[in-house]
Amino acid sequence: MIGIDCVIAEVKVLRLRQDVAHGGPAHDDTHNRYSWTEFVQKFLNRAELASLENPERAEDYERNMLDVAALAVAAIQSSRRKRACTCQSCEAPSQRETEGIRNPV
Repeated sequence: MIGIDCVIAEVKVLRLRQDVAHGGPAHDDTHNRYSWTEFVQKFLNRAELASLENPERAEDYERNMLDVAALAVAAIQSSRRKRACTCQSCEAPSQRETEGIRNPV
């Protein structure tokens, strides 16, 4: 079984690359919510096309789905910065919040 940590690590690396390539929060925060959904939809469409054109080849599908995940993270980060989010979910989860979650790996 592939653990979530592996996939999350890939998304995190991709987010860091996006920040370097595009200018980070200063650039991200110029986009509105509609723009973010367009970006996500673009890569979701690419993933769908990759799965239809070559169902045996998972790499293109997965690469585009990782882009979808990283863009979704960027959109949420930007949204929270714009509204100066101070909610608890923006902080690291406490042990109490995570103790009911078992490691499936």
